[in-house]
Amino acid sequence: NYKIYRELFDSARVLIFRDENEKKFVSRVVKKSTVGKVVAGSGIEVPDYLADPDERIDAIARFRKKYGISGDYIIYNGRICKETGCDEMFRIFKAFHEVHPDSPLHLLAIGKPDADMALPPGIGAYYPGFVSEKEKLSAMAGAKYQWIPSKEDCAPTGFLNGLILGVPGIVNEGAGRTAKEAKLSESAYIYKTAEDCLTLIEEAEKSAGEGYDLLSVRSKIYARDNYGWGSVMKTVRNAIEA
Repeated sequence: NYKIYRELFDSARVLIFRDENEKKFVSRVVKKSTVGKVVAGSGIEVPDYLADPDERIDAIARFRKKYGISGDYIIYNGRICKETGCDEMFRIFKAFHEVHPDSPLHLLAIGKPDADMALPPGIGAYYPGFVSEKEKLSAMAGAKYQWIPSKEDCAPTGFLNGLILGVPGIVNEGAGRTAKEAKLSESAYIYKTAEDCLTLIEEAEKSAGEGYDLLSVRSKIYARDNYGWGSVMKTVRNAIEA
């Protein structure tokens, strides 16, 4: 019964949301201008086993050894299907591999493919399937870039978890909220077309030194300052005390 929710929300002094989408949804019901609406985020952090430099190196090495991964890699983590742009992602990386067959840069696609989504062989890609959450974060920590190929709006949580580990992004402009975070972070390459993306991957292969380090540092700072637990708790405290 929406009336019950409307009365409940209208009686609040302030409503605290995880993201803008939640705020927009509830705002369609709550019309009272006296009810404060604050977006606090969901809180992300670097797990202990990746916070210590030596433990991080060991965790990445264990993941690489278990799945036979060598060289640098761009990581995709999520549902492997056409809806998330994986068909185009594979075509782009296949084109890259055909032009640069000896490149040490690989694609690591974590997840299980949908029934109608084939995993193309011979394109310099690794497909470990489903992995544990700990392995997933270890894989992210070892990546050179994270790839968001979706042309549809997608939640930025996974992307932000990569940023706080210092992993810059290669992001489709159509990815909605994730693309917005990528632009704000100033630590990701944004592309519109497959041709643009192919060029970015070629640049990513060569990226090293101060330029890459700057992207990595920016990603950590942006994620920590805007979505770390310290930031979330400060926002909540200010909303309560206002």
